[in-house]
Amino acid sequence: MNGKNKTVPFALVGVLIAAAIIGGVTVLQQQGIFGWNTTSGILGQKGTLAAQITDPPNLPAGVSNVYISYTDIKVHVADAGNQSGWYTVAQSGQINLTSVLNIRETLGSASVPSGDFNLVTFDIANATVTYNGVNYTAYVPANKITVPIADGGVQVQSGSSTGFVIDVSPTVVPYQNGTGISFVLVPGATSIPVPPLNWHAGDDQQGARENLSDDSWWHQNEAALMGNLTIQSVTLTNSSLSITLKNTGTNNITLNAISILGNTSLIQMTVSHDSTSTTASDYATSTTNTASTTQTSTITETHASTTASTAEGSDYEQEFMTVASFQVLSNGTLVQPNNGLEIEDHMIGLVIQSGQSVTLTFSGQILTIHDDISLSSITPGQVYHIAALSEFDTRAYANVTATA
Repeated sequence: MNGKNKTVPFALVGVLIAAAIIGGVTVLQQQGIFGWNTTSGILGQKGTLAAQITDPPNLPAGVSNVYISYTDIKVHVADAGNQSGWYTVAQSGQINLTSVLNIRETLGSASVPSGDFNLVTFDIANATVTYNGVNYTAYVPANKITVPIADGGVQVQSGSSTGFVIDVSPTVVPYQNGTGISFVLVPGATSIPVPPLNWHAGDDQQGARENLSDDSWWHQNEAALMGNLTIQSVTLTNSSLSITLKNTGTNNITLNAISILGNTSLIQMTVSHDSTSTTASDYATSTTNTASTTQTSTITETHASTTASTAEGSDYEQEFMTVASFQVLSNGTLVQPNNGLEIEDHMIGLVIQSGQSVTLTFSGQILTIHDDISLSSITPGQVYHIAALSEFDTRAYANVTATA
């Protein structure tokens, strides 16, 4: 046999080897070992992905609206590098968070490669709080939101549409700003994919709204997120606060704020609006210790969550005026907000692990919120409600009588 005839088998073997390599790489890509966990990079398949929003906020008495302006909402391809694989699914815009209570509203949608998406990110560019009919600009620490999409992410199939819900859970904290009042909006969020059976035609259209009140899948997810927090003891004077809390649930809890509430049910309150208020005085420092403390006689009630409309399970922040407020930092420090206070993103919120007890203390003159009607100081002998506010509608309440 001559040399020319020998080249035919070798050429055939080469073709077979090349085909095997291509096929192997394709399988590895589809399994997420090489590149994205999607077939879009190979076959160009696409589907529609929509971003929706809902909100159960923690709002103080007198606050009727919370407007946020947000940047473009982007999603991330599962298994892609952190700096790559991002797709914009909704353009920047503004929404009143109080308009989407128990509602999922579509902010936008886009055509994206088919496959799995595991993260969502956006910024809260600014926030405005309506208090007693007047709008106030709110300070937003940690305004960049990046959260995983639960249940392993949302899967986009070729030629179809699906969506996920951003569950925004901010805590609005009022504080005294000179002769007026100002607000801090402490953001919190998670994201949940909408089950295919609950995704309806037209849900991917901007402005589409669906009621969540009767959706069992949603309530199950909310229940899974909600923690169980109790106040074990608390003492209060006009220059100190000590509070011991315990996470009695199975989920970790991020504690964002402590509020001191008055004991008179709020009917109507007016406030002086001074846009040129001076900065409040420097805040005092505080400490934290992990400890277990027995419940004292000052405690009359605690609630893991207050979502019912009855008096026993009502939203105390809406019913009783805020006398003083504290932000909780990640190291357990309590600080009273003021216009000169800037908090780094990683310092927002104290994580309390399941079964853990913490004691938070504040030492220094407590700056109270005062206007034409509300209380101007912590009064010995007066009963106050103490509210501990966490993400995802997790709250705890206790009563305490202030001492001298």
